[in-house]
Amino acid sequence: MHSSWPGRRIMKHTGTLIALVAASVFGVVACGSGGGSAAPSHIARSAPGTPQATASAATTPAAPISRPMTGQELLWLQAVEQLLPKMNKVFNAAPTNLTSSALASLAHQVRGCNRELARIGSPSARLQPVYELVQQACREYDKGAKCFEDAARMGSPLPSSAAVQKFEQKVSCGFAASGPGGMPLAQAQIKASEIKATAG
Repeated sequence: MHSSWPGRRIMKHTGTLIALVAASVFGVVACGSGGGSAAPSHIARSAPGTPQATASAATTPAAPISRPMTGQELLWLQAVEQLLPKMNKVFNAAPTNLTSSALASLAHQVRGCNRELARIGSPSARLQPVYELVQQACREYDKGAKCFEDAARMGSPLPSSAAVQKFEQKVSCGFAASGPGGMPLAQAQIKASEIKATAG
């Protein structure tokens, strides 16, 4: 069997994906908090005490009150933060001799994302955006696990067999899940950091 499948190359870019997502998110935050949006000139010229100025002050919404993170929320986030390195380890430690039993074991490990999500359960309301990203990641990993399971059922085709190409497609499909699975987990970590920063 081949010692390196096309899908494995996707795993090497996980760190780059995390960096790109982080740069994108932090860029949006910076743009949103910058001083580039000046008030319209006709409002700036309004004299203090005019009806217009008074109305603006009266309709200004109060700043939301942030609540500190609870111990349960922090434990939930800690489990989520450990998911990406755990899943990367599954792919990086995959055997090169992909027998039926090895592929079945790999499929079981890749489904570990959903098992862990079921274990930690649904979090508080403010952590739901993180939860949704983890759900998305687990769905992608499950697609890869299904491909590994299909390849395991096919066995190890002989080099001259017509089934070799289909077998390799299934194996590549399984490894390729590390990319679309890892990206939402990276985004979940960034979203978690934003929520913790807001909570203070």
